[in-house]
Amino acid sequence: MSVGMFVFQVGFGKVSPINTIWVGGLNGLNDQQIERHFSRYGRVTRVVVNRAKEQSLVSFDSVESASIAQGEMKGRSMFGRRVRVRRSSFTHKTVNHFTFFLINIRLKKASR
Repeated sequence: MSVGMFVFQVGFGKVSPINTIWVGGLNGLNDQQIERHFSRYGRVTRVVVNRAKEQSLVSFDSVESASIAQGEMKGRSMFGRRVRVRRSSFTHKTVNHFTFFLINIRLKKASR
């Protein structure tokens, strides 16, 4: 759910802002490169990379920083690689390889 430039995750009566973005198409970029690149939009609190799928979750210290990063990176390249950036519906707290699988399913359904 989004309200203006803010995206919220709704479930079980709770509303919490999402400060995490999904980044796809990383093609071999490491954690440090990703963190360094996205730190220009705000303080990065965590980067979780799934190298097998060339994707990552990047968490910021604020929802505003995540919104700025998502908006600024739309259609842009990172270290010469074209990347895709979307707001994540998951935070880094429960991320593992299975969660990345679920994220892919949700992103595919959302883009239809």
